Amino acid sequence: MSTQKHKRLRFGLSGAVLGIAVHLPFRKDRYFGLPVLWRVYRKKGQPDHQKRTDAAAQMARQVARWLPDRECWLIGDRAYVNASVLRDRPSNLKVLGPARWDAVLNQRPEPRKAGQRGAPARRVSGCRRPAR
Repeated sequence: MSTQKHKRLRFGLSGAVLGIAVHLPFRKDRYFGLPVLWRVYRKKGQPDHQKRTDAAAQMARQVARWLPDRECWLIGDRAYVNASVLRDRPSNLKVLGPARWDAVLNQRPEPRKAGQRGAPARRVSGCRRPAR
């Protein structure tokens, strides 16, 4: 244990792991997680720094590219379901996780038409949270 006078230094690795859930023939009543990709997390200021969420998103996109004919699901907690994970993902990669209670769900805007003026739409109103 570190104290003010005596500092102890421990080296360790921190990373993000991506696993695939599979059914095994002898236990069809549950899924088993098999790790397939792993990335080391480097602290801010170190070379090759990448946030854990960016590493997880990159790994999920890679698995989705490996399996283009299959629907892939990324299941994460609140820390891993954010804009960096949701942005620019392949069409076969779905994301499941908790949402904020005050989140506004929007549909994707239609593609721009030739000769359309003005700034491109960022979102189209969809579901709204109920008024209190």
